[in-house]
Amino acid sequence: MKATIMLAQIVIVASIISIAGYGHCAAFGDGLAYPARSFRQAESSLAKTAGDVTPGAISSAEEAAAPRFAEQGRDRIGKTPLVSGNARELFFLEMASAEDSLASARKSKLRNDAPQPASGKTLSVPIGLLLLETGSAVDMGESAISAGYTFSMAMKRDGGLWGWGYNDKGQLGDGTTISSSVPVQSGTGYSAISAGRDHTLALKDDGTLWTWGDNEYGQLGDGSTLSRSAPVQAGSGFIMVDAGLRHSLGLKNDGSLWAWGCNENGELGDGTTVDRHAPVKVGEGYAGIAAGWYFSLALKRDGGLWGWGANGDGQLGDGTFTDHLTPTPTGSSFTSISAGGWHALGLKSDGSLWGWGQNGSGQIGDGTMSNRGAPVLVGEGYSAIAAGGLHSLGLKSDGGLWAWGYNGNGQVGDGTTTNRHLPTQIGSWYVDIAAGGLFSLGLKNDGRLWGWGSNDYYQLGDETLTDRIAPMLVNGDFDWGMPIAE
Repeated sequence: MKATIMLAQIVIVASIISIAGYGHCAAFGDGLAYPARSFRQAESSLAKTAGDVTPGAISSAEEAAAPRFAEQGRDRIGKTPLVSGNARELFFLEMASAEDSLASARKSKLRNDAPQPASGKTLSVPIGLLLLETGSAVDMGESAISAGYTFSMAMKRDGGLWGWGYNDKGQLGDGTTISSSVPVQSGTGYSAISAGRDHTLALKDDGTLWTWGDNEYGQLGDGSTLSRSAPVQAGSGFIMVDAGLRHSLGLKNDGSLWAWGCNENGELGDGTTVDRHAPVKVGEGYAGIAAGWYFSLALKRDGGLWGWGANGDGQLGDGTFTDHLTPTPTGSSFTSISAGGWHALGLKSDGSLWGWGQNGSGQIGDGTMSNRGAPVLVGEGYSAIAAGGLHSLGLKSDGGLWAWGYNGNGQVGDGTTTNRHLPTQIGSWYVDIAAGGLFSLGLKNDGRLWGWGSNDYYQLGDETLTDRIAPMLVNGDFDWGMPIAE
């Protein structure tokens, strides 16, 4: 999330954001990124960047015709980058790419140290996306919210990191072990977060890795087994992290994959079952990671899906139910993955959603309760996914939120406690999602955060211990979302 891996094929990929209604973040030939709340503000950024758009050049008519411009721009996706051409064409090309790129609607910052094309001009690449060798964009899992087992973490647009819920191991990172029914601040300057069972991983803009919470198995990666109630630095050079139940994964800017923590089921992928208290290198050439409860998944730059660790329910997706101590190929053409308790979800470049693993509560979403040892098609038109303990969430490109699986605590959010074996729509206007142990979080485009499901440890942040079977506002704030680039 901090750096872009150099790839064999470079295409222009950019993102519009809808977190909290901050419509756009424009980036062009000189590599500078300018946040803008609307087309009206974006036009001045265009003028600064390319010099061929003057104030008022983006008219109200053009603003209204944005979908048509996006469609026209889509014809250029994957072709020669227009690094010095007409700024308006780049502007709408960016919009088109955003519509076609996974989860880009919920991204809000661009990197300005992107790969260099032959012309010497700099291309800006959204930090939430990574380009595959195939030219497709892989979702780097960047999210403003993360749901742990019984606690929640979220970022605000001012860069503040906040947590609430269970805090017996210091997983909220506020320097205490006192649980909180409302969000408490854990720090500032973070750009990525991931909550595990009782530990938290976070990245800062400089690529440094900070961790806190339970460390019984070395899952904090600081070389010890001492739990921490405040952030400690555990590494540097990372662009993505993901916390499993008791282990952790990290991806560095050179494409190398690292793992640490509990290794009882081979979930670290280093060929052993020995716990690791500091990051160990697992392999190279990776572009995405997902840590499940006792297993791990990763995407390579060619779109190949690899899995290792526990596989008793088919959660690795390789067609077997055999555990693996090292990465094993399980699929291809995926651009986004999410690992849950004993099941997993994956998106392909065409927006199709696939699921595999345990399915006793319908968490795969294929209308059955049969475990699947290999990916099966669940649906179409999805842009983001989140696999929880026994339930799943899916965000469609129109902002519609869908949920399915175990619903005993209301974590599906449809107003009932009935398990759902097929995706059920529960709301609209969402831009970010997170699935925890028995609860869910969703961020809407107005910057408000919603929670539903189990609330036995205040993980919904509504100052009660009452489970919610439909989305309920968290703290009432309107400024949740990825920090805005200055």
